[in-house]
Amino acid sequence: MPIVGVHAKKNPEGGEGRRAGRYTPKTADTDTVTVCLPHRAEVMVHLSAYDGALSLKQLTETGEPHYEPLAVTRPQRNSNKHGFRWYGYYTLPESLGKKEVSVRHHQNADDDARDLNRTENLRPIPESSAAFARLHVLRPDAESINRGIEDSLFINRASAKGWRRQMVDLLSHARLVNARPLQSKAAGRSRGLRGLLRSVPEGLTTRVPNRRAARLGCGRRPRIPSTLGTRRRLVA
Repeated sequence: MPIVGVHAKKNPEGGEGRRAGRYTPKTADTDTVTVCLPHRAEVMVHLSAYDGALSLKQLTETGEPHYEPLAVTRPQRNSNKHGFRWYGYYTLPESLGKKEVSVRHHQNADDDARDLNRTENLRPIPESSAAFARLHVLRPDAESINRGIEDSLFINRASAKGWRRQMVDLLSHARLVNARPLQSKAAGRSRGLRGLLRSVPEGLTTRVPNRRAARLGCGRRPRIPSTLGTRRRLVA
């Protein structure tokens, strides 16, 4: 599930205009649903994506579109033979009986025929919601941990088979990353480069012929085992 906002239709001020709300949001008509009112009357409701949020689209007296964001009841993931699909459940306003409607978030052939990019315009968790503010701050940490795991892989191959084993690998890596600064703090070491290099065992270090490193007090660095000599012996 993406935790990212939708690009503005017009935003000449860039990031400052985005933070101040001085931009033109992107809109796209997504669905038309039939709602049964309490008096057995049926009305057609037009739904649109407004700045990534599903909204009720209505026309004003002057013919201008007005968008009213709908409250998100819950997101739901349904499985199928290809994996899974995301759906969103939303509550209509009181004037429409507070009915709950379901809207899909995946692209299909109907969207392609209408030249609608649904996944680009509609977000399961829009930027205007309280859940977005709570989850978006966690994205840099998640991306950093993911990058650290990818850098540790051998030619970008997974270290475990199956999503359950990969989840254990991810959680173990995160615990190790968190344990290292805690260990350094408990031992009274610095959290910088000097503290990290001093925590390396004595048998795995070698001298660094670098004056700048000597001035920093980092005269040792980890020794990386090399297989070059083994390869030469095998070739010979």
